[in-house]
Amino acid sequence: MSVIALITFPMNHEERAKYYMKEVRGAPVTDHMNFRCQKRLAVWLRTQAMIENRDVSMIIRRLITIAAEMEGYDPHGA
Repeated sequence: MSVIALITFPMNHEERAKYYMKEVRGAPVTDHMNFRCQKRLAVWLRTQAMIENRDVSMIIRRLITIAAEMEGYDPHGA
């Protein structure tokens, strides 16, 4: 999926499932980071996690990865 498509259209169920399968098979999640956010964003993240039946940290990682890729991050690079 192109960056333009990500900006214009949110991921559908199948695209999310593919992302989470890649995450499981990818590099291990070893680092822990804490961050503060607005109450409305926290509620939205928790609600999204319930909708997708995922842990809220998985939702946050997916969204941060997408945004980081738009800024030049390569999840497959060194």
